[in-house]
Amino acid sequence: GNIFIFNGGTITNDISGGSTSATGTIEVQGPASGEVFWSYTGQPAVNFLTGTLKVGTGGPVGTFTNIKTITPRSTQDTLQGTNVNNTWTLTGAETDAIQGSISWGSLTQNFTRMNKLIGGTLNDTFSIGSAGELSGLIDGGSGTNEIEGPAGTGIVIWTYGETIGGYFSGSIKPTDTATAIPFSNISNITPQSTEDTFQGPDEVAIWTINDN
Repeated sequence: GNIFIFNGGTITNDISGGSTSATGTIEVQGPASGEVFWSYTGQPAVNFLTGTLKVGTGGPVGTFTNIKTITPRSTQDTLQGTNVNNTWTLTGAETDAIQGSISWGSLTQNFTRMNKLIGGTLNDTFSIGSAGELSGLIDGGSGTNEIEGPAGTGIVIWTYGETIGGYFSGSIKPTDTATAIPFSNISNITPQSTEDTFQGPDEVAIWTINDN
């Protein structure tokens, strides 16, 4: 196997894991500090990934191909999904071995240590578990994007923010004691608990209740 450890500087070319018939670990480890932007762009073969890696908001974009695993090491890592329909789960904390997963096509890829999640250009569904944590933001990207709340009987608190161009922002607290997770560019929300609470925006709002 191969492990590519990136400790600083910039990537302007490609990190290649070699053949898609290779076995063993093929991994890229990101920098241990600073803003780091990861993006998936495709799946050349089952269990192999292609994508991009950028350090800093103005840094050049490098690419990686035929990689099995990415390992973020900073506290400011962002993950962007592919430009197809993506299904995301957020089930743990940023320090957990598995914080969540992203699925597209036949691939499901776990992730950890992510501070921000960004959807692709098509439809993204973000499913939040009661133990899910994210210190940054969920950005749905473009397309039709949905957030699903935790199922069960626990208290879940939703807060609405502003609406721009058919998308709305807000936040979700997966439990009554959890830290709120902000979101933006979302088309729909799906409450699934028996104890969901909604708080409106800080402006004049009209509430319509049709059924229970």
